[in-house]
Amino acid sequence: MLETYRQEMMPLFPFVWIGLDETPEKLFQERPMLYMAIMVVTRQENIEVQQELAQKYREEIGRRIWTVAEKNLQLLQGILVFLAWYQTHWVLGHQLSNLMYMAMSLATELGLDKEPSSGTRTAPGVLTEITKKQEPQPVRTSDERRCHLGVFWLNSLLRICVKDIVPMPSRPSINNSCSVLEAGLESPWDTYLTQLVRIQLVASSISATLYQDLERNEAQISHTLFMATSHVERQVQDLGATLHQGSRLQAPLTMSFHMLQVYLYKIGIDERLHEPTNPNLLPAADPSPHALRCSYLLVSCLNAVKAVIENFLLLTSPTILSMPYTYWIQMGHCINMFSRLLVTHSTLWDPNLVTGIHDFTSTLERLAVKIEGAMSEGAGLYGSFLAHAYPVDHPSKFSRLVVFGDSFSDNGNGSWVVSNGTWPVDPAYYHHSFSNGAKWNDVVAKQLGLELINLATGGATTNNDFVAGGTGAESTIPVPSAADQVLSFLSWDKPQAGDIFVHWIGANDILFNTSITGGQVTSLINENVNRLFQAGAKTIILANYLNATTFPATYNSSAYNVPSVQDYVPALTKGLEQIAAGYSAYAKTAVIDVQELFNDMFSDPESYGFDEDYVNPPTACLTGVYTSEGVPRHLCSDPEKHIFFDSYHPVKEVHALVAKLFVESIEGFSA
Repeated sequence: MLETYRQEMMPLFPFVWIGLDETPEKLFQERPMLYMAIMVVTRQENIEVQQELAQKYREEIGRRIWTVAEKNLQLLQGILVFLAWYQTHWVLGHQLSNLMYMAMSLATELGLDKEPSSGTRTAPGVLTEITKKQEPQPVRTSDERRCHLGVFWLNSLLRICVKDIVPMPSRPSINNSCSVLEAGLESPWDTYLTQLVRIQLVASSISATLYQDLERNEAQISHTLFMATSHVERQVQDLGATLHQGSRLQAPLTMSFHMLQVYLYKIGIDERLHEPTNPNLLPAADPSPHALRCSYLLVSCLNAVKAVIENFLLLTSPTILSMPYTYWIQMGHCINMFSRLLVTHSTLWDPNLVTGIHDFTSTLERLAVKIEGAMSEGAGLYGSFLAHAYPVDHPSKFSRLVVFGDSFSDNGNGSWVVSNGTWPVDPAYYHHSFSNGAKWNDVVAKQLGLELINLATGGATTNNDFVAGGTGAESTIPVPSAADQVLSFLSWDKPQAGDIFVHWIGANDILFNTSITGGQVTSLINENVNRLFQAGAKTIILANYLNATTFPATYNSSAYNVPSVQDYVPALTKGLEQIAAGYSAYAKTAVIDVQELFNDMFSDPESYGFDEDYVNPPTACLTGVYTSEGVPRHLCSDPEKHIFFDSYHPVKEVHALVAKLFVESIEGFSA
C-alpha cells in the first residue's frame, strides 16, 4: 500500500511527501488520517472494500473537524490525498466542493497562507493576539509549504476545469514557498511541484485579467480585451520556456502547460467576440485585425487542445493507472472545449482548419485505444481505479431510456400535461401523442425491455431563450425547452450506469424562426449534452430531422422556401456529428439519420407501403386541427398509406421505422 503510493502516485501529486524512512506503522501512529486516505486511494483491487473505506473516511473527517474541532497538518494532508484521487470515491455522492472548501479552511486555520512574520497590527482578530504572550515565530516546514501549495493547485484546477468555486488567493506566500522548496530540494519531486504551481499562478493571472472582466461586462466585451490577451499570452510563453522535467514527468508537465494555453485561448469561443456590440470594434465579418485576432484565438485553442491529448498519449500505462483526478478533469475539459470549438460557427474560422479537425477526431480514437490498453494491462490490480477515472466500459444490458425532445417523441405526457388536458385533444390522436399509434420511444422501450423516462414535449425548442417554443392549435401555450427538460431531470434524478439518453430536438426552432442557423442550434444542443455528460451520462444518442419544407404544412410555402431553411438540416446534421465525435472518447455516442430515412421514403414510397399520391405532394391523414390550416377537420380511412398523420407528424408505421434505427444503434453499443 505505502510503496504503491510512494512509487507510483506520489510523484504525480508531490504535495504530500512521505520519506523513505517512514514505515506503515510509523505513518499510522503519527499521521493516521493520511494513512487512512492512502489506504482508500491505493485499494484498487477491490471496489467494494475501497468504497467501504472511503465512506468510513468521510465519516471520520466529519467527526474530527466538526465534533472534535481538530486542526492539524496530518488531517489536511489526508484530505488532500483523498481529494486528489476523488475519482475513487465520487460514486458515494458528490462532495468535491465540500472537500475543497474543507482543505482551504484548514489551511487558513493553520496559518499556512501566511508567512510566520507576516502578521500586522491591523489584521482581523489582532486584539486577541495583542493580549497573548509574544513567542518566537516557528519556521514554516517544507511539509506545510507543500500542503499550502497543494491546496492552491487543486483549487485552481477545479475552478478551471470543473466548477466556479471560490478562488484561493495567490498571495506572496505562494511564491515564497516555491522559492524555498526550489532552494532546498528536500524531495526529488519539489521542482516538478513548483512548476505545477507556477503554471496555476499564471492561470490566476489569466482569470483576473480576462475572465473576471467578462463576468462584470456581460453585454459587451471591452476593446482592451485583445491587448490584455496579448499581455498574458507573453506570460504563458515565458513560463513555457522554463518548464523541464525528467522523462517520466515531462509529458504530464507539458500536458498541464498546454491546458493553461487552452484556458487562455478558449476566450475566443465567446460569441461576443464574433459579433461585438461595442461600436469601437469592427464587425466580425470585416477582414480586420479584430477578425484576424479572433481567428487566431480559435486556432490556438484547437492546437492547445490537440497538444494536451498528444501529451496524454505519451504517458505510460502505470502513469495512467496512477493519475490523480486533476489530470482526468484536464482531459475532460479539453474534450469539452473541442466539442465547443466544433459547434462554434463563425466566419472567423479558417476553412483550412477542417482537415485539422478531422485529424483530431482520429486522435480521440487513439485516446480511447490508449486508455483501454492501460485498463487491460492493469486488469485485476488497477481495474477498479480506472473504472472510476475513465468508465469507458458500458453495461451489456441497458435499463433506462431517457428522452428529451419535441412532438416527434411526445407520447402523451408532454403537451397534454402542460396544456392542462386541452392539446392535442382530437380523438384520432393515440393517447394524445401527435400520431395514430405507438411512438418510436414506446416501441424501443418495449422491444429492449427498458424503463422509459420521457420528458419530450410537443412544441419544444432547444432553448426558449433563443427560440421560444409553444404548443396548442396556434402554438401559443408555453412549453419546456430541451434545456428545461434536461435541467428538470437532473434536479430529481441522476444518470445511472444503464441509462441511454436520447436528445432529439431542433425541428421547431426553424419552424418558429426561419432566420436561425443549424450551427446556432447545435451550439445549444452541445450545452445540453455537456450538462448530461458532466452529470455522468455515458450513452448519448442525437438525431436529425427531415427538411422543414417537406411537411404537409410547409410544402410549397413561400415562408419556408428560403435558403436559410434549406441549409438548416444539413448544418444541424454536421453539428450533431461533430458533437458526437467530440464526446466519443468519453462516452458512447451516435447520431440517428432520420433525414435519410425520410428521403428514402419520399423517393420510393411504395417500397415502404405508402401511396405515391399521398407522398408527392405530402398529404396528411388528419387535417383541420391546426388553426393555420384553415380547413374543416377530416380524417382519412387509410393512414397506413400516408407518411404523415397530421400536417407535422408521421404515422405509427414511420415511428416503427424510426424505432428500428434507434434499436440498431443501441444494440451496436452492447455488441
